[in-house]
Amino acid sequence: MTKNQSSSFFHLFSGASSDKISLKFWGLTVSAVCLMSSGPLFAQSFTLNDLTAEEQDQLTLGGQVRRTQPNPDPNSSFDELTVFQVVSSTPAEAAAVFTQYNRHKEYFKNMIVSQSVSSSDHFRDTINNYTIQINVFGLSLTESYTVDDTLSLESDVPGGFQVNWKMIKPGANTVHADGSARFEPYGSDSTLIVYDNSVTPYATFFTRPFINTSIAKNYAAQTLVDIVSSLKVAIENEKQFNHDDLQEKVKSLQTNLSFR
Repeated sequence: MTKNQSSSFFHLFSGASSDKISLKFWGLTVSAVCLMSSGPLFAQSFTLNDLTAEEQDQLTLGGQVRRTQPNPDPNSSFDELTVFQVVSSTPAEAAAVFTQYNRHKEYFKNMIVSQSVSSSDHFRDTINNYTIQINVFGLSLTESYTVDDTLSLESDVPGGFQVNWKMIKPGANTVHADGSARFEPYGSDSTLIVYDNSVTPYATFFTRPFINTSIAKNYAAQTLVDIVSSLKVAIENEKQFNHDDLQEKVKSLQTNLSFR
């Protein structure tokens, strides 16, 4: 199953060696901590079956698992990265929290705007505006962009949900960004989040001398880890502290997906 994901860390790639970088890291989410949506640019996404028994044990114990694979973009010096995380909720509850796009700014670090501007196809297709702020190495940068998020049932995993996203209005620094988040049944009462993402910044970002490729790659990978961790906390907090409201959101999500 080919899936695509969201985030842009292009602000940090000024010292990269290639003239174009494509990364696959929420997204939500998330230009340098932002979320975006899908497009067939990258390689086959990892699934649970690709993980070793030890890695699956790590997930069960609350840890994260990261997997990389070569980026199919020949211009990119970055591998694709997929993050796995188990959350204490049903897949429907996890998807219901994630698709409250207006609330992404409440729990994704450095996101200052997350605003749904239109929806169609019974709220399954939603256009969202995002603005993120990056404060790093003495710089304070913002990036605003628009993405199209599409909710669907996961065709390959019974009981699973997925959100694919694609950038439809680039920010000042981005050529392309897309991705997806998948929410799959895990055990009897948990959900596996599978989150990966791809972005391509404009080549002009590689004229800045103070950050090299290695630093950019490490920062991007850590940011994606933080995104998925924040999403896990948001889902579990919503289930614990706003249970009744979350169940209403689950009903709405299931109703919207029932339309053909």
